[in-house]
Amino acid sequence: MISHHKVLIALEPNDKKWTMEQIRRAAEIRAFNLIFLYLGDNVIRKVDGMDNPIDLWNKLMTAPNLVYLKGMLFNFKMDASKSMDKNIDEFTRLILLSRGTDQALGDTSEPMILLNSLSEDYNVVKHLLQYIIPRLELVIFGIKARELELNTSKKLGNNLFIKGKSDKKSNAGNIDQSDGLGSKAVF
Repeated sequence: MISHHKVLIALEPNDKKWTMEQIRRAAEIRAFNLIFLYLGDNVIRKVDGMDNPIDLWNKLMTAPNLVYLKGMLFNFKMDASKSMDKNIDEFTRLILLSRGTDQALGDTSEPMILLNSLSEDYNVVKHLLQYIIPRLELVIFGIKARELELNTSKKLGNNLFIKGKSDKKSNAGNIDQSDGLGSKAVF
């Protein structure tokens, strides 16, 4: 991991000089670690045993992998069982992977894909931003603001529900009278 942070050369004694081959190998290790860092478990299993970053990159850039990546991106939907931050992290991971290819999407497509991945709870964000060409950061800001609003209303709603239960208990001793039409009036 030290090689990833480009400090390996600095830790060597002053009297030891690095050759161009050693510098190139350190750069290859950094490149391999960086690529590997962004791979999902299912992709890691497909490239198991590869240790050369050029071979790894070429394997990842084959047509089936690019089609799979685009499919994952265009079919991305928010998972209600995950937090919004985890969903956005997953989307961002897919975007970063696509940006590293020659098949990268434009700045206008990414926010629209994210907007289309939202559930009905976030329709207000969708409707607000779908007619402009928003930046990805603006969409994420809108999603997080709506999430905060939903969480606040759920907390308030739970408190009202509990209060409503106690109100029903106090009305239980009251006399019910029917108006003959099947509805009851509570006094």
